[in-house]
Amino acid sequence: FLGDYVDRGLSSLEVVSYLLALKAIEPNKVWLLRGNHETRDVNGWKEHYGERSFLWQCENRFGIDIGTRVWDALNACFDRLPLAAIIDDDVFCVHGGFPRRPSADALRAIAPTLYSQLDTIHSPSPHSHVTENNKIGSLSPSNKGGFFCDDAASQKNATANTIPPSPLSRRISRSGSILRNARSSSHGLESLSRLDLLDLVPAAISINPPDPECEPILHQMASECVWSDPAMEDQENFLDQDGFGESMRGGGTVCFGQKAIDAFLLETGCSFIMRAHEAHAYGVSLGKMATVFTVFSTSKDHHQGNMASCGCVLVDLAKLQVINRSPHYKNKFIHKRHSAALAGLSQAQLAQRASLGLILPNDDEFDDDDDALLLSIDDDYESDEDDIMMEQARDGDLSRTENEQDEFDSASGSGVGPAARLINSSYRYG
Repeated sequence: FLGDYVDRGLSSLEVVSYLLALKAIEPNKVWLLRGNHETRDVNGWKEHYGERSFLWQCENRFGIDIGTRVWDALNACFDRLPLAAIIDDDVFCVHGGFPRRPSADALRAIAPTLYSQLDTIHSPSPHSHVTENNKIGSLSPSNKGGFFCDDAASQKNATANTIPPSPLSRRISRSGSILRNARSSSHGLESLSRLDLLDLVPAAISINPPDPECEPILHQMASECVWSDPAMEDQENFLDQDGFGESMRGGGTVCFGQKAIDAFLLETGCSFIMRAHEAHAYGVSLGKMATVFTVFSTSKDHHQGNMASCGCVLVDLAKLQVINRSPHYKNKFIHKRHSAALAGLSQAQLAQRASLGLILPNDDEFDDDDDALLLSIDDDYESDEDDIMMEQARDGDLSRTENEQDEFDSASGSGVGPAARLINSSYRYG
């Protein structure tokens, strides 16, 4: 899930409760990323969102006193949600977008402060924005693991007589390893990738309002993960030399263009970016040379018309399949993952996936006749460049040619691994 679990409609408490229950039931299968609405400044803005505000709904349901405590405690949970995840070393998932890379001077400036933490990294003192007089449960460090923050691999390997490392201890260990490697490198923090730098963001961070315990540079990177957007086509010519510019949202938010996208995919070895943050009538939008998917599930609540759909994407071994209608609808809007393959799977594994409809016996059976998208939208719908692209898209249109993909794979070094990992998280899968 890509974030923004609250402030959408009048059932924020039910949505959050349901998602956390799913996480408790299937801790190794359900992953919750953080959106900009999982911050206090946004979900506490009653004056703007009115009865859709998460704070308003908590107070209306439980009363001012208990409602504020519920809101505070759930925001403490949101503070600890991961900022991003990577599926199969190939699909970068985030709520808004990827961050800009800090300058070399900025990284050198914060290096002494970060390196000094290595001497005290065994004695962490995490903060919480829930006050002593206004908290429901203790948020102090614990030696026990929990459903919502545990590493999936640790849970899998743990026996009845062992307790997995706490989320905090794993987070400290990972950031400590990154810092030690950087300190031993002749290039210091400049040698780190943006994903490594995101792992140095504190495991608990408020983002909005600004967190005083986080280095401003790292705080900016965290903020851009939940706030940034792809640049519109007419913005591309006005971006800076790295492909970034000012977002139309204002407020200091940024947008990223094609040049920035290409550089990020090359740096990370990923092929696609899966993000949310913008409403689209089809529920899923595709743009930026078929590398950026925007997934949204409350488009009717965002003035996209009465026919607006919610959407999700199935990431299979060889395909990315958009799902934006009833499960009874035969959706053939499928984006082939050329960087992935079914090679290495046994016949039994292939048969299992085929029985579930995850793969088809013959890719050549795809045709252009079936309507895979909502093409008849009422007059309230106002299309943009990405939605027009989806309306015109078909299987062949969305896939690179073999030569183009070979060049892209060669440049990006993209490959597919067996698992997913979470960035800036207290849990990690794989």
